[in-house]
Amino acid sequence: MSLVQDYSVLCFTLCYIFFCGLLITPPVEVISAGLTVQNIFSNVLGSETINFVYYHIKRSSVTLVVHSFLLLFYYITLGWFQPQLQLYVPWKAALQYQLVLAIALTIFIGACSVVYYWSRNNWNNHPIATQLGYLGDSSSSWRSVAASINIEFRRIDKFTSGIPTGRRIIVTDSWVIKTTTYYVHVAHQRDIHLTLKASEEHNISYENMTRVQFVHMDVNSVNVHIKPFTIR
Repeated sequence: MSLVQDYSVLCFTLCYIFFCGLLITPPVEVISAGLTVQNIFSNVLGSETINFVYYHIKRSSVTLVVHSFLLLFYYITLGWFQPQLQLYVPWKAALQYQLVLAIALTIFIGACSVVYYWSRNNWNNHPIATQLGYLGDSSSSWRSVAASINIEFRRIDKFTSGIPTGRRIIVTDSWVIKTTTYYVHVAHQRDIHLTLKASEEHNISYENMTRVQFVHMDVNSVNVHIKPFTIR
């Protein structure tokens, strides 16, 4: 490749990395514009208010597939941006691009296979469903626990902190919940103890432009099947 072509590929790659950063960890401006996985696939995900658990099961699955497609999408768009690289004819492309294609296909196919496995038997295999199964008694299924969470989430007296598209803390009458990109941590209040980990103060909050203090707390459950997590 020529020096000019190398420079063009480098600039394109850096711009694409920036785009991926905006998609994976969107700032407030991107969220306000509706350019998030949750908003783009809202018809597939349904309503969080009506069915909180199934919404996040689907959200985490769709997010995994979308993020796993990013490297393959990079290969596709780079082939359109630099047709002389012959990326659409892989056996004629340079070795490094063949390697990128192989890795991209492996990641994407692997993620799709994982999500397909999760979705079997009406999402019984999803990690969130497995976690909820440990929170019920021996005579109930994970769907009974999900129904309890859904009912309490609809109430207006719950506490929420964070942005809807990112890490969020939700406290209802019975549950402490932390949403992340690919998972949702859930613990029953009667089974946990909280440990103050740290605190921090900011002069301006990105949410309401006022002074704010954040408290970091470790949530540990007596249920050995529930992994500890940190809330902020």
